[in-house]
Amino acid sequence: MVSFINVRQQKCKVDVSISSCSAITRSIIQGSGVGPTFYIIMKGDLKPLSVHNVMCKYADDINLLVPEHTDIDLKAEFNDVRQWAQVNKLILNLSKTKEIVFRRPCPKRDYLPPSLDDIEVVDNIRCLGIILHQGLNFELHVQSVLRECSQRLYLLRMLRSQGIPPDELHIIFRGIVVARILYAMPAWGLHLKVAQTSRINSFLKRAYKCGFLEELLTVKQLLHSSATCLFNKMHQFTHCLHNLLPSVKALEYFSLTNSQAYSLPQCKYQLFTMSFVNWWLFSNVYTLY
Repeated sequence: MVSFINVRQQKCKVDVSISSCSAITRSIIQGSGVGPTFYIIMKGDLKPLSVHNVMCKYADDINLLVPEHTDIDLKAEFNDVRQWAQVNKLILNLSKTKEIVFRRPCPKRDYLPPSLDDIEVVDNIRCLGIILHQGLNFELHVQSVLRECSQRLYLLRMLRSQGIPPDELHIIFRGIVVARILYAMPAWGLHLKVAQTSRINSFLKRAYKCGFLEELLTVKQLLHSSATCLFNKMHQFTHCLHNLLPSVKALEYFSLTNSQAYSLPQCKYQLFTMSFVNWWLFSNVYTLY
């Protein structure tokens, strides 16, 4: 590993002109098989200052979550990230850095904490393909998903006009349309309002009438299948989301058939009840074997 990243040089070529060699003293070697591993090691020491704050790192993106009640505020955490980037010879792109405050729509508590300097405050962000609104309303995300799916529906019509058989159209529809709706559905599907669910169901019904689906699908069916698949993976100890599950009951408490294996959490608010893990635990009986 050390010899692989040591004594590396690069040169630039413009037309027929070639520059002299220059030593590479930083960054990750793009295209290398061990490049992702090196990047994980490099960002391994970047952690939040407080145990109450959460830092999510994905590739070159960092999401910092600071709750209302914490011992280290957002400004101190952000300054620590800035200092870490400076020490590691990295540039923090402030133009792409956004701040959003998630809050319940309560008129009595319309106070917003002071924002960071030189950072734009927005009411919605796109995080790993999901549009998150400050009020945890997924209307913008549903609009985006249906707009993309409608465009792909036009593509399917063009393919059908070229003589693609119905069976192959069904496979393509599931691959480019149903897969788009299913993407991260356990994270946002539980928070859909009745009108939003009806719009997605209407789109699926229209696709079924056009012959792109072999059977009529609904949001309820898609959500249940995706949630079941995710939870079955989460209860495995090697899954990255396993730590979100509550503690397991003692063996004598769930040895009977149709008993809940995990300890049920105390849910004070409806929003907390409708988060994926809590919703699944309260609406399904799951027994460990």
